[in-house]
Amino acid sequence: MRWLALVALLGGCDIIFDLDRVPEPPGPLPIVGRWFSATAGAGHTCALDLDGRLFCWGLNEQGQVGRESTRYVLEDVGQVGDKLWNHISTSYDHTCGIQADESLWCWGSNTFGELGDYKPPAIAPRQVAGIWRDVSAGLDHTCGIRSDDHSLWCWGRGDSGQIGDGTTSLLIASTRIGM
Repeated sequence: MRWLALVALLGGCDIIFDLDRVPEPPGPLPIVGRWFSATAGAGHTCALDLDGRLFCWGLNEQGQVGRESTRYVLEDVGQVGDKLWNHISTSYDHTCGIQADESLWCWGSNTFGELGDYKPPAIAPRQVAGIWRDVSAGLDHTCGIRSDDHSLWCWGRGDSGQIGDGTTSLLIASTRIGM
């Protein structure tokens, strides 16, 4: 019987020591600067400031932060290159963006050709041929709209039909969608 009293007494310690309340997590923390847009990948984030400069930080095992290394970027929210950007899109472990001159650049993992070529992963932005108005990075694929004729192109992994070529092939593909 005494052990039941001891358990009952100890069971109330969470109330006595204020351990019965789970603290609310802190709200979002601001990153100093004035921002135009932001995009979040699986473990990394990129943002464009109001001047069009690109900043990326976070998980960087595949070079998806674009800062010429594969080290995590935790505290140094630094600029990627010195060019100005119009658009940025992050995915699981790659990133693509369009510079002010409408050139498309991608970096990070390239296991399935999601960077638009058949080369190894890129730890710094690597250009995709053509001029572009929009880009969206998917899990292991990327799609973009060209500026010259407004055609839609997709490339990378296609096993779920995400390339739009009518197949579900795991093979790397680059396909113009539609007309």
